[in-house]
Amino acid sequence: MENHKPPLPEPMSAPPVSGNGSEESEELPPISSYQVLHSNYRFENFVVGMDNKMAHAAALSVAKNPSSNYNPLFLYGESGLGKTHLLQAIGHHVAREKPYLKILYIKTEQFVNEFINSIMNNETASLKIKYRNVDILLIDDIQFLAEKEQTQIEFFHTFDELHSK
Repeated sequence: MENHKPPLPEPMSAPPVSGNGSEESEELPPISSYQVLHSNYRFENFVVGMDNKMAHAAALSVAKNPSSNYNPLFLYGESGLGKTHLLQAIGHHVAREKPYLKILYIKTEQFVNEFINSIMNNETASLKIKYRNVDILLIDDIQFLAEKEQTQIEFFHTFDELHSK
C-alpha cells in the first residue's frame, strides 16, 4: 500500500500594498511585497477539528477585528494542527476585508536573518521602519527566537511599539 500525500500548494507572491483595492478584481487583495502567502491557506480551506477549534475561533476573531481581540494572538501546538494555515488565513482575510491595512507575514528565520544582516550592515534603522510601520505583523514559528537573546530584545521592542499603536 503506497502512502500518497497531496502536493503542497504553490506559494503566491503578492503585489505591494496600496490603498485602492478593488472588490471586482479576480486578483487577490494587495499584501506586503516582501512576503509570500499560500493561496490555499484561507479560513474557507481550514479543517476544524477537536484539537484546533479554539485556535480557529481565535484566529477568525482576530481577522475580523484586528488589534481588538487577542492582541497578541499566540498559537501554540503540535506540528500539523494548522498554525501556519491560520496565520496566513488571517492575512488573507484582512487583506480582502480591509485592504488599506499594511500586513506583514514572515517566518521567524527570515526575521532573525534580517536582524543579523541589519547589524552587520549598520542598517538597524531600516529594519525598525520595515517592522514597526505595519498594521498587522504575523510571525510564524516564533519559538525559534529561543536562545537568540539580542533578536528577542529587538522583537520585544518591535512588538511593544506595535502594541502601543
